[in-house]
Amino acid sequence: MAQHLMPGHLGVVSGLIVGFAVGAGGICVTLLGVLADHFGVPFALQSIAVLPILGFFLSILIPYPENSAAAVKAGR
Repeated sequence: MAQHLMPGHLGVVSGLIVGFAVGAGGICVTLLGVLADHFGVPFALQSIAVLPILGFFLSILIPYPENSAAAVKAGR
């Protein structure tokens, strides 16, 4: 999606997205460790089991333009 938004800068966008993912993962692992220290490992693992469900419902909120499906089929 990010590459679609900035088609002239694919390398920059890819680097930013990967960098954001690695940074967010590092922060989340730290927070997960804090949860495990305070409440135990089973609670920490159960808390991350909810994240895919939350991600699914958040992905429904992403606007998808009607004309972009035609652009993908046309190879643009």
